[in-house]
Parts: sequence; structure tokens; C-alpha cells
Amino acid sequence: MRRKISLSLVGQAPSPVHYQRRRSGAATAGGGCATLSHGRGWVEMASQTGVRLLLIVCQSSTAEEAIERLTQAGACHYTVHHGFLGAGETGRHEGTATWPGQNTLIFCCLSGEQSDGVVRSLAALHDSRPGHTLGLKVFALPAEELL
Repeated sequence: MRRKISLSLVGQAPSPVHYQRRRSGAATAGGGCATLSHGRGWVEMASQTGVRLLLIVCQSSTAEEAIERLTQAGACHYTVHHGFLGAGETGRHEGTATWPGQNTLIFCCLSGEQSDGVVRSLAALHDSRPGHTLGLKVFALPAEELL
């Protein structure tokens, strides 16, 4: 049985993240992603599942430190993708001589309490560099373990 989980985004059309069969039992912090589409709000979804998918985007030069903070906060399961290119508050990162640097994307599914601890730990990392903009963003989406 497939179940769609909805997320309302203002000004953006959500895209499918992952399809999987639903596993009987409660959602756990071990993984699993949801299909996102227009409809119910994310607050409603998060209250039903209690699991959040954290999307952590950081400069590749700070990825090791971000992963260390992640694991210290109790997140022992995560996925890391290196070599993302883009532009943001800290400028362009295209992996070239003109626009050096790349980004790293970290996916992690956690309970609400665990994700709050991870966000606090990453916020401390962000605030540890006063006067310097650290390329670090954290986004949260509701998630449900399906398999």
C-alpha cells in the first residue's frame, strides 16, 4: 500500500522524494522518506509521524565538522553527498578557479527531539565563527518510515 504524504510549500511545487512500501509498525528514526505533494500542511504531517528529514547543506570544507556535530548530537545514521554546486548567501560554489568550493548535502531522519538537538549543535557551529558567514543551512521536512 502506498500512502502519499503531503507538504504545502509557498511558491514552489514540491517534488517526489522517494516511494517505498509501508512497513507495519510505528515510524522510527532509522530512515525512510516520504512522497511530497500539495495538500496537508507539514505541521500536521510532523505531528502524525514525529520523524523529521533534516537536509543539511554546508560548504564541503566544513562537512567533517558538521558530521562530527551530527554524530555527537546522537544521529548515528545519515547519508552524505559531496560535490554539489550552487550559489547562496556565501556566494557561488562551482568548483572552478573563478568560483572555488563545492557544497555537501547530508540527509538524516530523526525524531523531533533528536532533530532539535542536532539543530542546536549545528547552530552552535554556525555561531562559533563570529564575523564570518559560515555556509551552513538546515531544512526540516516531515517524514515517515515506509520500509
